[in-house]
Amino acid sequence: MNHKKLLLTLTLCLCALLCTVVTASASEVQEHSHPVCGKTHTDIGDHTEDKCSTPTWTKLYMDGDGKLCYGEGQQVTYDSAFDYYRLPAGTYYLGTDLTLNRGIQIDSNGGDVTLCLNGKMISCGTGAAIQVKGVNNKNITFTLCDCEGSGVITHTGSDENDKGGNGVDVANSNNGGNNEVAKFIMYNGHITKNKGSGVYLNDSTSFTMYGGRITQNGYNNTSLFGGYGGGVYVASEAFFTMYGGNITGNYANKNGGGVHVGSETANFTMYGGSITGNHTAGSGGGVNVNAGTMIVRGDINISGNWKGDAQSSASNNNANNVYLPANSTITIEKALTGEPIGITTANAPTAGNPVTIVTGNSIKEAYKDSFQADNAAYGVSYNSTDKVLQLHKHSGGTATCMAEASCETCGQRYGNRNPNNHDYSQTRMTPTYKASDATCTTPVTYYYSCVCGAKGTNTFDSTKEDEQAKGHAFAAAWEHNDDKHWHKCTRDGCTGIDAEAAHEWQPATYTAPKTCVCGATQGEPLTRSYYYYAPSAAENKKDSPKTADPGVLLYAGLALASLTGLACTAKKRH
Repeated sequence: MNHKKLLLTLTLCLCALLCTVVTASASEVQEHSHPVCGKTHTDIGDHTEDKCSTPTWTKLYMDGDGKLCYGEGQQVTYDSAFDYYRLPAGTYYLGTDLTLNRGIQIDSNGGDVTLCLNGKMISCGTGAAIQVKGVNNKNITFTLCDCEGSGVITHTGSDENDKGGNGVDVANSNNGGNNEVAKFIMYNGHITKNKGSGVYLNDSTSFTMYGGRITQNGYNNTSLFGGYGGGVYVASEAFFTMYGGNITGNYANKNGGGVHVGSETANFTMYGGSITGNHTAGSGGGVNVNAGTMIVRGDINISGNWKGDAQSSASNNNANNVYLPANSTITIEKALTGEPIGITTANAPTAGNPVTIVTGNSIKEAYKDSFQADNAAYGVSYNSTDKVLQLHKHSGGTATCMAEASCETCGQRYGNRNPNNHDYSQTRMTPTYKASDATCTTPVTYYYSCVCGAKGTNTFDSTKEDEQAKGHAFAAAWEHNDDKHWHKCTRDGCTGIDAEAAHEWQPATYTAPKTCVCGATQGEPLTRSYYYYAPSAAENKKDSPKTADPGVLLYAGLALASLTGLACTAKKRH
């Protein structure tokens, strides 16, 4: 029996301990449990009582006649004075898609409403798809969830100037500044393609987002009251707290593509989730903090938002994630673990004049890594004196062929690299990269390397004899042309010459033409003049005297003289 009591006591202690742990965990993350039964939302399934016995879910649907009904054929009252279907207090799930000309109103007189979209769609033609309205200081809470994950709240109306084209509109009447009167809590679901804001918080209301999506809202809204906060608009004394979910692809033609914090008393706190891919024609593609309060901590992502039209993007040098007007700052409660948050300030920092962007009770230098400037010309630095984060203008450093200049304040690279700014101050490369060998007149030349692989040239090492110019080695033999002569260098590849001069001709002889010392010649040798006798054919035979033979000429002369003498003697006799 004692053992049984001991076992019972231990069991009770263990249960108490587990309860303590669960309670502690719930106090830390209680916002993330299911809004009604505490189960994860997908466990609710088709809302049968065996899966979720508390509460009893009531079906909300369109009947065969196109009338909005709930339960067993009870019609939802249409209030012509306020032009809304007034849904009474209850816990509902959609049994069919709802295609409505006017939206659904949930107010303090009717009571709190929990609605599971159940994978279905609510489509509204005019006005807010769902309006949550506090009346006479009576509290009202609207809780939205979606067990199937594909439920949608949207608009199909064509009136682009209808200021009431919001997905969920939260408002108060005569509340005396009590923001706890009208509350909207979102655990899941998809608020998309509404003409106004996805969620519009009027003065002194609140919206808590634990999950779900708010996407592609704000397009075509050009009304006087529209154009701000494509995803979520936060008015004076209103509170928007985001623990999870995605705000993506929304647009504002004035300010705040994703979220617009509308006044100095508006409040936006982000503990989780992402705000990405939103854009605006004005300021704050992701979040526009219009002098209000923005508090951040934990695993959040505000990136990829831009200023411009739908065809541009953050990659086109127009990133605009969080916009801070003059004197506006972000308050950081704890270290951030998500992507760095991009910041744009109304007052651009100048050299020596940074702009404070983040404050808090215990700002640490490491926190600066959680923020970055949307404009690449600026960087984030830690001011250890004031314990704040600031945006500064990059300065100093030198761009190289491989990288941009490095800012002297934060070390971040900025500007453009200089492809011609090579650094050849490295150790000389191996002979494989020799530019040229030494020649007769020039020393050896080596490549010097840059970190980028480029090769610069530098002259020889004057302390090494084998790298100096070799000097010419002229041949003893002459080279010549028709006009002059010279000695040629015998080293391969060298064209150097020595003793180049015009020829000095020696006179020709009967045996040699004009001759230069280099061996060149010009013309022919000298010749003599003679009288030549042309012999007959018979005389030109072998063994006959040859024409022009000196003996033949002598005999011919003597014969001629004899004949002349005889002729003269004969004449005298007669």
